[in-house]
Amino acid sequence: MSHAAIFPSYVIGAFEEELVKTRPAASQTIAGVYSRDALRTQVEDYYITKALGNLGLIRIREFQWYPEGWGDGKGRASSPSSFKRMIGFLKKFAFPAGQNLPSVFFTKEGGFELEWESNEGETVQVEFAPDRTEVFHEGKNVDEILAPLDFERLYRLLS
Repeated sequence: MSHAAIFPSYVIGAFEEELVKTRPAASQTIAGVYSRDALRTQVEDYYITKALGNLGLIRIREFQWYPEGWGDGKGRASSPSSFKRMIGFLKKFAFPAGQNLPSVFFTKEGGFELEWESNEGETVQVEFAPDRTEVFHEGKNVDEILAPLDFERLYRLLS
């Protein structure tokens, strides 16, 4: 059994980063062989932490444990497609420098919503719902629903 199955990746933290840098081969660790899932999780955690900080990472990983029916009984479990699209966005989008880190929220549909302030201090929100992407930019008077994979239009609306 890999140690990644025992501890969530955010608990391993700095030790895990050092392990990735110093291990002799991509498939070896102290505990044995890494699974592809564990490596994928580390990459996801890197992009989440880089954009949203440790608190954002902890919140997202916690949201992924919410069961079907959470909240008032109508909350959906985490949508894998929403999560993957959010990770794709975090890999490429540069949040405004000098602002607070974006906040992350979990939606009743099982999606993820990011909210931050633009350089002008206006609210910006992007929701990665299971079947769509919604974008709101207060300063640009933008409030649109996009196709799930329309990243090109999403980036244009936010720039």
